[in-house]
Amino acid sequence: MATIDAQEVYNSCHGWGTSDGKLIALLASRSKPHLQDVAAAYYDQRDKPMLNRLRSETSGWYKLFLTYLISSPEDGDVRQLDAAMDGLGADGVALIEFLVGNSQARVRAAKAKWEGRHDKSLVDRIRSELHGANETLALELLKGERDECGKADEKLAANQADQLAAGAKGWGTDTNAFIQVLAKNSPKQNRAVRSAYEKKHNKSLESLIEREMSGNLKKCMLALLLPPADYYAKRLKEAFKGLGTSDRVVCRVLGGHDKADVLAIAKRYHEKYGKHLKDSLKSECSGNYKRVAM
Repeated sequence: MATIDAQEVYNSCHGWGTSDGKLIALLASRSKPHLQDVAAAYYDQRDKPMLNRLRSETSGWYKLFLTYLISSPEDGDVRQLDAAMDGLGADGVALIEFLVGNSQARVRAAKAKWEGRHDKSLVDRIRSELHGANETLALELLKGERDECGKADEKLAANQADQLAAGAKGWGTDTNAFIQVLAKNSPKQNRAVRSAYEKKHNKSLESLIEREMSGNLKKCMLALLLPPADYYAKRLKEAFKGLGTSDRVVCRVLGGHDKADVLAIAKRYHEKYGKHLKDSLKSECSGNYKRVAM
């Protein structure tokens, strides 16, 4: 199957013009692991990387979407990290997206891939880009050590909710208290903490974070309270707000995840915002970029 698909990719790109319809129908219907097999088969057949050929045949957001779609998860994450830390200052939201939205295994794999490609420490690079609480939080999450399987401990959650309430009392906020709880807990445990805080204090933990923090630190703390599919649905909704679309976010989220993850994100998008993701993409995107995103 991969060998046949590799030949179809070549046929779609060969000759005068690219058969984008055939290319999109093929690539958008395959899983990420299978696309890695197709890329390997293409290289065996042509002795050239399939991604290089696709990038030479496409342009704009369509090109970037296909780049994320064809890339392995860790290669896509390395690209995201590079884009987040290139130029003047770091793109804190892109870093949050990588650190909060991915599995711990994927964070560790991307870290190893980035360091192998750049022959330097990702920890040192992040330290050069971020400072203060943002740096502390990012480096804690970069460890990729959060528990993803354990059940929520309700008694611990109640104690942790009290720790967060205490951290927000007095003059200034003890951001380290929030980092030690939310950046180390499993997603399930964080949701239990959120429930425990609301039950005891009769207000949401989100409202406390909104009041006590600002900027990317606030965004990251709020993201840590959400399941990944909810977080990415929120990122897409934010990408569609205002004048113009944050197309880079759309490419990263939809092109960078496998089909099962994208379907889960689309489901939560519809449940949270009362609109099908396909309808939003139809109104916000255009051309071949819209076709492959949908």
